[in-house]
Amino acid sequence: MYFTHSLAGAIAVKPIIEKVEKNFTEKEKVVLWFIGITASVLPDFDLLYMFLSKSESHRYFATHGIALYLIIFVVTYLLRFIQEKKEFGRKFFKVAPFIFLAGVLTHFILDALVGGIAFFSPFSHRIIGFDMNIRKEGVNWLSEYLKSKYMYLEFLVTSIFLYVFKEKKSIVPRIFSLFYFIVALVSFILISTLMS
Repeated sequence: MYFTHSLAGAIAVKPIIEKVEKNFTEKEKVVLWFIGITASVLPDFDLLYMFLSKSESHRYFATHGIALYLIIFVVTYLLRFIQEKKEFGRKFFKVAPFIFLAGVLTHFILDALVGGIAFFSPFSHRIIGFDMNIRKEGVNWLSEYLKSKYMYLEFLVTSIFLYVFKEKKSIVPRIFSLFYFIVALVSFILISTLMS
């Protein structure tokens, strides 16, 4: 997946946020949406390094392994024991790590379906998932991906997102998701044209 990680992340964290939203202020809810949706694209923040290092793939980097995110999850969860504030306090730090992990795991599931990831990186670089087989020498990466069967999954995720977030009250997740969607689209076009 290249374009719709943020959309899928919003879909994945929506049931969690809806279940606990009555316990949080509007500001806390906005931050929870930001955490969940940002976490769903976080593993791809290594694309710039991949491009600069001229690596074939970024899915074997530590950013595509669960270890880094489990450390962040535990540290964030432990913050709840030292928070004394009412807003962004213990209850916030009890929920935020789960929303973070749901976003990251959404990314991993989609990447495993579309090319695979090194889930146990940095301890093992074995790729788990399905190979896309669309990278060929001298062929534009963008055009190959756009013609691949994986675009069906991109369209499916987009359609589900548009259906799930059609209400007016869904403006915050729509803004965050669409921002990252646009960033992903522009980044993909730039990287694929520069790598061709």
